Amino acid sequence: MTVLQVATGRWGAGSEIYALWLSRALARRGHRVFFAFNPSGRLAPLCPPEIVPVKVALWGTWDVVSAVKLAAIVRRHRIPLLHAHRARGSVYALIASMLARVPWLVTAHAPQPASRYRWAALILTVSEHSRQNLIAQGVPADRLKVIYAGIDPDDYAPTQERRALARQLLSAGEDEWLVGFTGRIVADKGIPTLIALARRWKRRSEKVRFVLAGDGPLRPQVEAIARDENLPLQCLSFRADVPLLLAGLDAYVHPSRYESFCLSVLEAMAAGLPVIASSVGGVPEMVRHGVTGWLVPPDDPVALTEALRLLRGDELLRHRLSENAQRFVRQHHNPDQLVTATLSVYERLASNLTVP
Repeated sequence: MTVLQVATGRWGAGSEIYALWLSRALARRGHRVFFAFNPSGRLAPLCPPEIVPVKVALWGTWDVVSAVKLAAIVRRHRIPLLHAHRARGSVYALIASMLARVPWLVTAHAPQPASRYRWAALILTVSEHSRQNLIAQGVPADRLKVIYAGIDPDDYAPTQERRALARQLLSAGEDEWLVGFTGRIVADKGIPTLIALARRWKRRSEKVRFVLAGDGPLRPQVEAIARDENLPLQCLSFRADVPLLLAGLDAYVHPSRYESFCLSVLEAMAAGLPVIASSVGGVPEMVRHGVTGWLVPPDDPVALTEALRLLRGDELLRHRLSENAQRFVRQHHNPDQLVTATLSVYERLASNLTVP
């Protein structure tokens, strides 16, 4: 099977990482995957050699020049199908598919008006919550299919060697407790709540440090607040070595205001970290409260502080959540499931129209 994936972001957001994971999993199973992305974005150094990179600008929503280039690549390599990610990617896929006369589908990663996907042959969602949201907007159920992210837990397996290296890189003391967050540094990811959490924990005078790994428009402001208030909070920018970083942590928090699904939380679960996350969107589909993690309301630093205090003081609870989370990822989010479900969709759509 040959397919062109279209990922339009620049910050290394979850939709881009999902597209990269899917492309890598397909390529490792012998399929030919072309991956279109902005070469100035965060994905460039992460693209593995088994994927064919397609470096196009993909500026804004209506970069017609880039869409025409994608169509030319589809024709030249006789690619039978385009797979867009998010609403912006669907615009490029729509134009390229019309020019190249091939079908296209889209994975809806974030809440968008259903009208943005009206011309797609099929709409994939990353959670049942997202599927129900589109059904509520009038999209027929037979045009929707949930395909959860797949992750190789062996890539995140915590080892003593990896943990020692990570903590050395983070200059962590032996008795220092590191609490992590990975994602875009924007308000919707709960960054104001993380700052409030660091302020509250500073007053407790305990050896706890909050490590934020990601990039975004709020990053300079967060760094300035942490510096000016001497908060136990560290910003690391975007990281390509997330599995290594997670190995050095003791817990993970993700206080987003909304998530269709959350790959960062899934990575933390695969790494065996006790997770505290907001009970929003599709997050409860993987974080089962008290079983695979701990859920708190969004925008509630008091609840987040109490949950973190509970985890820090209860080693047995941390161990149980960690084991359950790793087991859940292996059973419900492995790459084979992702590839099998996606290929069944590709083959059905590609059989309806071939490249002339």
